[in-house]
Amino acid sequence: MKDTWTSHETWVYECQNCGRRWDEQYDVVHGDDHHGHEATVYQRGGQPAVPPWVEHRCPNCRSENIYTAPYRRNPAVPRSRHGGDLELVFKLRRLHAW
Repeated sequence: MKDTWTSHETWVYECQNCGRRWDEQYDVVHGDDHHGHEATVYQRGGQPAVPPWVEHRCPNCRSENIYTAPYRRNPAVPRSRHGGDLELVFKLRRLHAW
């Protein structure tokens, strides 16, 4: 592949049978397939792997009824400024900026 780049993804799995949760890390190699499309290869431990949503079994009960989703961090909620927000609103109103 020409012009490739690698991203790292963590996928979270939950067994719908016994309730066990676990996660797995993948290296995702993105590149051009020389036909104008993007090619994506998933790797675990440097070896090619099936995509995270294919053929998984629970390590606890061996069930194939698995829910999977990529792990996403929630953005941090900014801290409020105690009392400063109201003063800022009044100042902007006086300046006819809001």
